[in-house]
Amino acid sequence: MNRLVSVALPGAGGTVSFTCDPFGRRVEKVSASATTIYAYDGDNSVDELGAGGSSTARYTQGLGIDQPLAMYRGGAASYYHADGLGSIEALTDSK
Repeated sequence: MNRLVSVALPGAGGTVSFTCDPFGRRVEKVSASATTIYAYDGDNSVDELGAGGSSTARYTQGLGIDQPLAMYRGGAASYYHADGLGSIEALTDSK
């Protein structure tokens, strides 16, 4: 499927491994310090879950597939900006 399965970080950074589901979506990231689970609503990413199933990031999506509008992480909101073709070209915070 040509998906990234692991990255060896330089120095003592260790290795980060990724798991994808049969649809090619990343569903898990494992590093020495944490495991992150990615939750989806259909094809759209909606949540990142950390230790004990606690939410570490939430995503608000547009009406279509892969149209992110906002990300909420650590109590702060960030907003996605798309160009005329719908490609994300910027991510800004609320400041």
